[in-house]
Amino acid sequence: MMRNKVGGEPPTPKPMHLHHSRIHSKDVNADGR
Repeated sequence: MMRNKVGGEPPTPKPMHLHHSRIHSKDVNADGR
């Protein structure tokens, strides 16, 4: 639904990347804990 509206817009991959970075950071934190 929203993907179709933002099709190839840049605001779609931007938040996805941020989310990925957050998950990675959590993984590293848990690993380094």
